[in-house]
This record gives sequence, structure tokens and C-alpha cells, in this order.
Amino acid sequence: MATTTAVRRDPSPTLELSLAIFAAVSATIITNIADAKDPVKLASMALAAALPPFISMVGPWRHIRVSMAALVSIGALFLTYGGSLAAGAAANVEFVPSPRSIIAGPATTPSPSPPLSTTPPGMDVAPVSLSCKPKCDRNVTIANTGIKTLQVTAIDLEGPGKDRFSRTGTCAHKMLKPGQACSVSVLFTARGPQGEQTAQLVINNNRGSAAIVTLTGEATSPGFDLTVSVTGLKCVYQPAGAPKGRDVIEVSLRLSMTGTKPSNRLTVVPVAVRGSSGASTVVRGTIGSKPGSIVAVLPIRAADYNQRRTITVTVDPGNTIAEQKESNNQSRAVAAISDKPVSSVKTALDCTVR
Repeated sequence: MATTTAVRRDPSPTLELSLAIFAAVSATIITNIADAKDPVKLASMALAAALPPFISMVGPWRHIRVSMAALVSIGALFLTYGGSLAAGAAANVEFVPSPRSIIAGPATTPSPSPPLSTTPPGMDVAPVSLSCKPKCDRNVTIANTGIKTLQVTAIDLEGPGKDRFSRTGTCAHKMLKPGQACSVSVLFTARGPQGEQTAQLVINNNRGSAAIVTLTGEATSPGFDLTVSVTGLKCVYQPAGAPKGRDVIEVSLRLSMTGTKPSNRLTVVPVAVRGSSGASTVVRGTIGSKPGSIVAVLPIRAADYNQRRTITVTVDPGNTIAEQKESNNQSRAVAAISDKPVSSVKTALDCTVR
């Protein structure tokens, strides 16, 4: 009796190749589809995934071809990655991530935390910062944006420069109904140490946390300026005070200086004194930390008796000295000259500054 032996057939190479290519392409596309933004990139991934099974599954010497394909893939990987690292180092540009960053993972930059609000809910304070150079640019407005009454319990000044600031207004201890507002004026004193001064306006309330307004004041030294001190202007009648024995008026005045002198060599300032009758003279005044008095002598003419004459005093009449303000260099006074006195004693005249 004859027996038949079943013949086992190997799977079709075409079927094996199709299944291998399908599996490789599907795995690659599924893994990278979220990162594939265009069709060209997606097609390149599919082609790259199809090549290894195509090389390894078709034709003779399968094991040799698989080994060669693996070596070529590894070599291409090192050459591409190493070349990219070298090119990036030469151009100071990171084309590919460094080995250290690959091991450590992508660097993450923490997102900045949002600034904490210094104003409680249902309350609006504007502005949140105030600049004074030296005058403050605006007032601070406190508004009730809630549905309950807002009570401003107190308004305080804190910080290193608090003594240079002051506040005015009616907001302190005020009850603000919903929709109501009040304002606070902040003043900055420029006198004192120069430079930037900082403080905080603390607005305490019945809503919980205090609202804070940052205050900045810039104290700058005043520019150099000269003028005549009004309080130091005096007029005295001097009989026979001139060299020729003529009666004269002695005008005493004092210079006033603010700011810093533009030059240490500047110590003498010309001062012109002129009467309305036509008499005039130019004297020299000294400036320093305490400017001294200046005495100018104007002769009296016969027509000046029993008259009121205007005396004009001009500091730096030619404006040769650079000052912050040139328009305040002149002062005027009206002197009342009575009858010619018989006595030779000096007599003070009514000398009114105008």
C-alpha cells in the first residue's frame, strides 16, 4: 500500500515581502504622524521604512545582505550625526542636539509666574506707580468696583525715601459706595540729598490686603542762577558824597545765587545800576557761598529833588555768564528824594522794590 507524504511549501517570498514592508511602513508612519507636517516628509519616512525589508527579504544571500544593510545604516548614522555636530560647531549653530542634551532630555524653560496683584478684588487703584521729577505726573485714584461699600481705613507712606514724599486728599477714612472714587495727590520734596528716592503709598482698606503704589522721586540740583536779593536792597541819601561835593544816592544790594557755579574761577559778576534821570554806574560783585553786599553810587541832579526816581539794577547786563534763567537778572526800586537837606548826615530814603 502506497503512502503519500504531505509536501510543506514555504510561504511565498512576495507575501513575506509585502507583509514586512507593510508592517515597517505602518509602524513608522504611526510613530511619526504627529510630527509630520507635510506630505513630502511623510513620503520620505515611508520610503525609508520600506528599504530595509526590501533589501533583507528578496533574492539570494539574505544573511549577507541583512548584515551589510545594518552596517551601512549604522555608518550613515554616525557620519550624518558627526558631520552635523562639526558643522554646527564651526558655524556656532546647533543643527542637531548634543549627546549631553539627548541623554539629559530637552531643556525646559520655566514659565514666569504672573505678578501678584497688590490690589484686592472689588477695588481699583490707578496708577500703580508714580514718578516725580520733581513734580509728580498725576494723582492716584481709588475706585470701588465691587458691590459692597469700600472703606479706606488709612493711607500711609513707607520705604527708604518716605520722608521726601507727602500726600494730600480726602480718601483716608472715607466710605466709597459701589461706583464711587476719590483721589490722592502725592508731593515730592526736591530739597535734600540728590538722586533717586523710592517709597510706597500703602492704601489700607476693609477688603483685606493693602493696595500699594510705588513712588519714585528724582531730586536734581538746581541750575546755576543769579539775581538780586530783594530783601537786601537799600537806598541812602549822602550829602556831598561824590568827589566833586555833589549829593549822591548810595544803593546797597546783595547778590543771590542758586545752584553750583559753572567754574571755580568765576568769582566776580558785573552789576549795572541806572537811575531814571540818566545817571548810571557799573560795579563788581563777588559770588560764593555767601555773596557779599554791593554799594553803587549815583549822583543826584538838581531836577531830582522832590521827585520819585526809578533805580534799575541789572546783574550780568551783557548775559556773558550762562544761567538757568536770564529773565530774573533785573530788579527795580523807586526812591523818593525830598528837598535838599541842610545837614551832612546820611539819611535813609524810601526805596520801594517793585
